[in-house]
Amino acid sequence: MKKIGLVLGAGGGKGFAHLGVLKVLQENDIMPDYVIGSSIGALVGGFFCKFKDYKKVEEVLFNFDWKELSSLLCLKRKGGLLGGEKLRRYLDLFLKGSTFENTEIPFEAVATNLFNAQPFYFNKGSLAEGIQASIAFPMFIQPLRKKDNIFWDGGLSDPLPVKRAKEKAEIVLAVNLERYPEIYNLQKMNSHQTILRAIKSLQYHLANQHAKEAEVLLEPDFKREGDVLSITNFLKKDKRKEIMEKGVKITKQNLEIIKRWKR
Repeated sequence: MKKIGLVLGAGGGKGFAHLGVLKVLQENDIMPDYVIGSSIGALVGGFFCKFKDYKKVEEVLFNFDWKELSSLLCLKRKGGLLGGEKLRRYLDLFLKGSTFENTEIPFEAVATNLFNAQPFYFNKGSLAEGIQASIAFPMFIQPLRKKDNIFWDGGLSDPLPVKRAKEKAEIVLAVNLERYPEIYNLQKMNSHQTILRAIKSLQYHLANQHAKEAEVLLEPDFKREGDVLSITNFLKKDKRKEIMEKGVKITKQNLEIIKRWKR
């Protein structure tokens, strides 16, 4: 049987769609042999590979009171609103001190090396540390400082790491969340939204360059959602479920194709 690699792409608040994908795969006894995640994909993927059960991940992400993130605020605001070390300790509690070496499924988290702008693939040591580096979006979460390097969000260099997955697996199933959303009213976009939109446009092109190399590509429909990378998606439980269902829908639509590749 061919080895399956699962790529969970970057996409901010749209990341709950990854849970929907994992739900359908697990319910149909399709378990990846390797998972790689970028940004929010690293958060979902890391937890899934630790527990090998989407229900455990859903329990953590859905039941967690995301308002508690206020306790992670860094008053000095050096590099981000949320303290990197505080966040790492928080993740480590949920992950029970796990390392990449003892996950149930082999896993890698993509981050971006600030000094050379190249992607860095965490696959050794603290799982919480690798996830923290991968989700460290500039201005929001402080980067990971490790030895002489600084690591930012993986979506800045490799939002859909299909090429890396090709080195690890024969069949690659990629979940691309970087569909460029429609703009409804340019006049109402503030400077903050404009900056985020500029970053998303770059990630959109990067992701789509790599997407074509996957054997199976899943792209949940977010075209009419606007910029759904907002933290408010983590705060509203109904919104989380709505986004998760988009992942369920696209995976069910492609289930027979996935099964054929699996043989």
